Amino acid sequence: MQKLITKNTFLTATNCLRLGWLAQHGQLPADDSLDAEFRYMEGTEITECARKLFPSGLLITGLMQKAIIETSSAIKKTSILFEPAFSAEGFGSRADILCKDENGWNLIEVKSGKDAKEKYVEDAAYTAMVLIRAGLKIKTISLMLVSDDYRKGMPDKKLFHKEDVTEEVKEQVTKFNSMADSLATTLNTSKPSDPKLTMNCKGCSVFDECTGKGVKNHILILPRISAKLLAKLDAECLYKIEDIPPDFDLSDPQKRVWQAICTKKPVISPDFKEELKDIVLPAWYLDFETCTTAVPLYDNIAPYERMVTQYSIHKCSAPGVEEEHFEYLADPARDCRRDIAEKLIKILKGKGSIIVYSTYEQGIINGLAKTFPDLAESLSKLVDRLVDFCDFLRNNYSHKDFKGSYSIKNVLPVIVPGLDYSDLEIQGGGSAMVLFAYMAKGKITDTAEIAKIRKNLLAYCKRDTWAMVKLHETLEKLGC
Repeated sequence: MQKLITKNTFLTATNCLRLGWLAQHGQLPADDSLDAEFRYMEGTEITECARKLFPSGLLITGLMQKAIIETSSAIKKTSILFEPAFSAEGFGSRADILCKDENGWNLIEVKSGKDAKEKYVEDAAYTAMVLIRAGLKIKTISLMLVSDDYRKGMPDKKLFHKEDVTEEVKEQVTKFNSMADSLATTLNTSKPSDPKLTMNCKGCSVFDECTGKGVKNHILILPRISAKLLAKLDAECLYKIEDIPPDFDLSDPQKRVWQAICTKKPVISPDFKEELKDIVLPAWYLDFETCTTAVPLYDNIAPYERMVTQYSIHKCSAPGVEEEHFEYLADPARDCRRDIAEKLIKILKGKGSIIVYSTYEQGIINGLAKTFPDLAESLSKLVDRLVDFCDFLRNNYSHKDFKGSYSIKNVLPVIVPGLDYSDLEIQGGGSAMVLFAYMAKGKITDTAEIAKIRKNLLAYCKRDTWAMVKLHETLEKLGC
């Protein structure tokens, strides 16, 4: 008996047949990251809130085969079903909510996002395709999405807005039906399809064992590579950066990456020294950490509103000469944004460039100014002093070992050998956000564990600003 093709496998295969085959045969690496765990938890929380709006609904439990049998019985006597399971012609799916009226069944898919994105329509279309093939008469298809107007304490129904996507889904179902049978045949073969290079390969979990196998400097590391450029390079069988001819049509940032890799020497722009001189001393190095959740943690916060929870600030009288360090980590039990805004104004008041490593910090400060109008003028003065070090590097310095990426975690050990994030318990902003959210939601209550997490959060944020200090120091020496 062949394994049922699931929604995830089918949708994966529509983008990459080989990846779909690996999913169907259980050969994809599992994503066991803290970020993935949190996304699943948030999705479950939103789904449970949606079910409360249908108090007479029946939840179908158990694994797929058992759930299919239970659904076939329940559907004859129940008009509202949660997680009903269906199979038809080798495809299987579970609907979020099915509601029946005199005209047929209404399919409702619950999503933790705020907008009817294309991927949500495709998700609903696969489920609709399976249900229709199983013999159900589907009257309407809707998405239950998170409402931006919801605030903590409001009734559950305010958390959602419903969007009818019946026509869009029907159109997509037609497309899926046209490819389903051939796709199923491919997925159930004994060997995967040959690798095919597409934009989806970038960031793929199996890239290094697939289209990227054996290619050290792959063309996909070119910054902002387009599908058109990728297709052109693919057509000419150019997969290594080193194989691209000197006269090939690349953008200036792409040319710098190409030059750094081909010459094996750093590429430094003519403006490098002058732009470094624009930094006004004392220099302040600023980094924020934030938290976003589907269901707001505090009053007067919208779903997914970016909440600043932490900062680290290093002050240097000269590049690499540290004078002071300031840090702050919010109390997870309350909204600390006002306190953070006031402390930022007090600490950073005066002169000197405020060095950051992206436009992220500017967005946070602007958000605080909007939330606290009485502090807006003071906060806007901070924005005027910001210097984006990532932007500076992207425009002025390329190194073969950057491999096209200007992430600080990628750049730091290249420019400052021996300094990275490998010694830290927390090594990414995503993990930092999740751990703070877990504390705020009461998922972590042990006093000793909370103390340890807070220590690790402070260490991670401090590393970000210390990284900028050392980058500036090293680059200043290069510019001499």
